Amino acid sequence: MNQNLQFEIFHSATQKAVNINPAVWMDYEAISRVIPHPETSINREELRSLARSAFNGNSALLLDLFVKTMMWGSGTTNGRGPRYTNKALVEGNPHDVLIDMHRYMQSSDIESAYYLYRRLPGVGPSFHTKLLWVVGSTFSELNPRPLILDEIVWLGLKEIQWNSVKASGSVRRGARYVAYLNECKRLSENYSCDPEDIEFSLFTLGKRIKGS
Repeated sequence: MNQNLQFEIFHSATQKAVNINPAVWMDYEAISRVIPHPETSINREELRSLARSAFNGNSALLLDLFVKTMMWGSGTTNGRGPRYTNKALVEGNPHDVLIDMHRYMQSSDIESAYYLYRRLPGVGPSFHTKLLWVVGSTFSELNPRPLILDEIVWLGLKEIQWNSVKASGSVRRGARYVAYLNECKRLSENYSCDPEDIEFSLFTLGKRIKGS
């Protein structure tokens, strides 16, 4: 990061709920079987609460967690989200992927958890990091903590002149993701905030750049 750049902090708790268009999602049979009556909006805390329940003895909620996280990540603007979510449900096994993700995190193997996106047809690395974030939220001592790294966050990272290959010393996506998590941790210590606040601040910065 260029230390001369001003980096404004936005707290993730202030992020508004993401609006959902239920009718679009209900056009897909596999999705409608999991969540026949979706909400019209979803926020971070609702996903965290659902994750805690899913990994605390109620694994029947794992598919709900997968679909709702995909809905939250898609909002009303990403028309590919419902199609790709349905594809993952039909051709993949999100239930077992989330279980394996949780298992890798128990041993702090974030890089292996990252590469599980390969087992979810239609779900690329960007959306997969939303799953990593929500599953990681069930751990209080995980270090580094999984966070979202999508295209908009990448724009924010570019603006602060952070280079993932240089930081990680690798071209591997998983290693670059872990380097990003460590950078968010470092910045959170510098700015006396939570690593998730750094992620959301980068997202907010990226949105401004995208809109400009």
